[in-house]
Amino acid sequence: MINQKLLSKMLTKLGHSSAIADNGLLGFEAIKKSYEPGERHFDLALVDVAMPVMDGREATRAIRSWFAERSAGRSPNAPPELAPLIVGLTAHALSTERDKCLEAGMNAVLTKPCSFATIAAQLHFWSQPGAAEAVAKGLVKPPASAGQSPALSAAYTPNFSEQQRRLL
Repeated sequence: MINQKLLSKMLTKLGHSSAIADNGLLGFEAIKKSYEPGERHFDLALVDVAMPVMDGREATRAIRSWFAERSAGRSPNAPPELAPLIVGLTAHALSTERDKCLEAGMNAVLTKPCSFATIAAQLHFWSQPGAAEAVAKGLVKPPASAGQSPALSAAYTPNFSEQQRRLL
């Protein structure tokens, strides 16, 4: 609970709005609800791998599956191009944990505790249009820490919007 509030304050300080879900199932439900007409969808979900009820990997698989189902039917309420980026947070620094998270569909994984600078670097990186595609194609890796903030290749030149992002 304290970590959620601290992370929420970090996000606010960085100019983002956020919502907190107490477990993976509630997070998944919040993401689905955000695609109902009149609602504002989430751009990114910071997911704790060890959440109760539905852990972070299960929640990620559920989110990806939900978007895949809607993509097949081309639902106007949840187009696949608006699926949130998912960054996992884990206390386990083992590469096997990171691999499991990425296999579940997370875009990146951070080891807790995360500094303000690390969160800022992640948000800056993932806010760039084309970041997810560049990572998927192996053109660039997301920053693992504050000291790393790779630029995207010329094929993915950012035109970062100044609009506020909504994060879960």
